[in-house]
Amino acid sequence: MIVNGTTYKDETPDEVIQALERARLSKKRVRLYYGDHETGRDWLEENDVTGYIGRSMGPRYCVPILLYNSRSIGGGALLDGCIVRLLVDGREVYRTPNYKEPVYTLTHEGPGDLRERVYVDGKNRANFRTEKQALRWIAFMKGERRTR
Repeated sequence: MIVNGTTYKDETPDEVIQALERARLSKKRVRLYYGDHETGRDWLEENDVTGYIGRSMGPRYCVPILLYNSRSIGGGALLDGCIVRLLVDGREVYRTPNYKEPVYTLTHEGPGDLRERVYVDGKNRANFRTEKQALRWIAFMKGERRTR
């Protein structure tokens, strides 16, 4: 599917396409959440999920890409068909109807450097030295802050 010269996957929801195009044209910062549309499960990606929407310079197909900052000229292609939630300038503009919000639990376990442990849906996902680091990571993953 081609919209405004940008090629999107056929399975990409129209709401996602429109939101990405608005973000690209307005040069607003985005936070992408990838996952499975059928189950609504978030993949909990934390790398290459924030930036600005651009477009590749392909001779035949121009796909949406994620730019590191507004001055960048290259970036990785989006998995636009796998976006289950999308924030633009900190505001949620899309959420798949069956999106399941992950449950984050912070525990203070045992000795050692990485004693602050974050469990997501009951499974250990990340470990940190301090509670402050863990809370910042949780806030980033929830979309409450823009950086880790």
